[in-house]
Amino acid sequence: MLRPLKPERWNEVTAAHLLKRAGFGGPPSAIESLRRLGLEGAVARLVSGTGAGDPMPLNPPEWAHPDPDRAAYLRKFRTSSDEERRVLRQEMQSVQRRRVEELRVWWLARMVASPRPMEEK
Repeated sequence: MLRPLKPERWNEVTAAHLLKRAGFGGPPSAIESLRRLGLEGAVARLVSGTGAGDPMPLNPPEWAHPDPDRAAYLRKFRTSSDEERRVLRQEMQSVQRRRVEELRVWWLARMVASPRPMEEK
């Protein structure tokens, strides 16, 4: 079972460790800023920030939301010939591969550039 970190163990080393675990680390100024906040304050800043001044948008690409055209695509797929289905399937797989790659790039860029990579909206 995990036990809370004792307040006397919160220092520059543990603050740097938290930044590494929550993202990709940070410069000495960010480590010192978190150290001054204390453990609870540091976690709150990383997870529950306001998003103000964040260089990366909180939302993923627009296409990552539910697709309103999905039902129409499925109806077309069901009423198509075998050859048309094969072509539709290949097109959709190509789109999905491209979108997964775009989402990976967005997420990595967010993790690197954001001062609050774990923030939820």
